[in-house]
Amino acid sequence: MRNIDFGGRGALFRSFVPPNWRWQVFEDNSCSFSAAVTYGLVLRRPPQNEQTAELRFYPFAYYKDYAQGTMVTAPGVFGQKASDYFLDGWSGLRYRKLVKPQQYAYERLTAVYGRLDDIRVIPLDNAPLARRAQDFAQQTSQKLGKPAQVSPHKFKITFSQGGAQFSGFFATIFCCLPVSQQQQRGGGFLDMLSGFGMGLMPLTQKKGEPDWGRAFDIMLISRGCDEAEMERIFERFTAEIQYGPLYFALEQQELQNVAQIEQNGAAQRQQMAINASQRVSQTLSQTSDIVNSACADHARAVDRMIDNSTQGIRGVDNFTDSSGTRYEADVRYDHIYRRGDTFVGSTDGGLELAPTGKS
Repeated sequence: MRNIDFGGRGALFRSFVPPNWRWQVFEDNSCSFSAAVTYGLVLRRPPQNEQTAELRFYPFAYYKDYAQGTMVTAPGVFGQKASDYFLDGWSGLRYRKLVKPQQYAYERLTAVYGRLDDIRVIPLDNAPLARRAQDFAQQTSQKLGKPAQVSPHKFKITFSQGGAQFSGFFATIFCCLPVSQQQQRGGGFLDMLSGFGMGLMPLTQKKGEPDWGRAFDIMLISRGCDEAEMERIFERFTAEIQYGPLYFALEQQELQNVAQIEQNGAAQRQQMAINASQRVSQTLSQTSDIVNSACADHARAVDRMIDNSTQGIRGVDNFTDSSGTRYEADVRYDHIYRRGDTFVGSTDGGLELAPTGKS
């Protein structure tokens, strides 16, 4: 058993390493967003007399199943179809089609090693994986917040490539939420609207959750090696591989970074909604001011019309002096003259008045 140190930062894994075998940490592009550490482990036996062997370990991951042709909406991406290991940047979900275990093993091997000829995937007794499956069931229930169905699988592998014959083993443990607990497959447009506050969900609510996952993928492929020895190495590695303290520290760090990004994004979307609301409110206020002003102008015009109409009926006109005082007089007068409390009317404007102070 060895601690697999990563970059001098501590133990990423604790693993059984066969004598003279070499190990290396590699980037795993099949990991999911909900399991944020993207590192796997590969052990290699040095080539000797055309004998080679390689064991690969891919850590746990959780995925969203999808129906064929599902459209996924991510920020800046519209009308894109989900595909295996497609990462939706909006919801943080990684999509992977859920298939039967034998088909999954075939797809994983071809994804890692390329085109394989005459490939055979033969189920084997999976009893040695029972304990690990039980542990993974507890882990999955905590991760997904719901009880999941867990099933271990082990296969014997044979195939040819480039004229050479290879054999080996493949193991995985599936977890899957019951169909009744799975959310609608896809994601997409309604999730995007809810993120902008246009749907029925608050901005902080998750827009989707994974509905299946794997405990690990472990594959051992050899050429010209003793099959019984390879199976013993495979069984021991599968039973004893552990995650080191650094793995969980890196996962926690990455999840905190993601949470901060999501929080900043939610705050930004919230501010965008507030700004939009304020713009709408301002526009409505300006419209209201315009309507009120028009109504006031109309009311003043109606008042003037009513005054003029009343004056015509009564046979009077309005006159205003230099101080702004308003008076009424018979409509037959063109001019009205005032001195003190004395008023004199003229019908043709020809009245001559004496200078002020004279009678």
